[in-house]
Amino acid sequence: MMKEMVIEKNRTLNWVGKIHAVSLFVAALGILILYFSGVPGFPLIPPGPIILGIAGILVFTLASRWKWIPFISVLAGLFISFGTIIEGSIWGRLTNISDFAPFVGTLIQGLGLVVAVITGLIVLAKAFRPIETV
Repeated sequence: MMKEMVIEKNRTLNWVGKIHAVSLFVAALGILILYFSGVPGFPLIPPGPIILGIAGILVFTLASRWKWIPFISVLAGLFISFGTIIEGSIWGRLTNISDFAPFVGTLIQGLGLVVAVITGLIVLAKAFRPIETV
């Protein structure tokens, strides 16, 4: 038996792909909550929600046609995740429950990013798995 990469035509986005796209939007929502609650250090127009929103739209609209699209969205999720960790104020916001809006925004952003990266890797693994042919 021979294993080869098969490109399926007319594929639809499966439930894992839909969860992946929605989790990107959830992470973007978390960043917007942080921005509108007045967390210091944000630029006038925060790039995080734009990056994650575009990645989510690409997954919803193009991932069923081009199987490499989730790679871009996983990279976007990792980029925002590493930026958040390197910036460092995430830990203070997660431990200060009394400042509720930044706490909730950080929690939503973090959960959205974790789910986005995990489900994105699952979507990629399924898209590029070898299919046995007879």
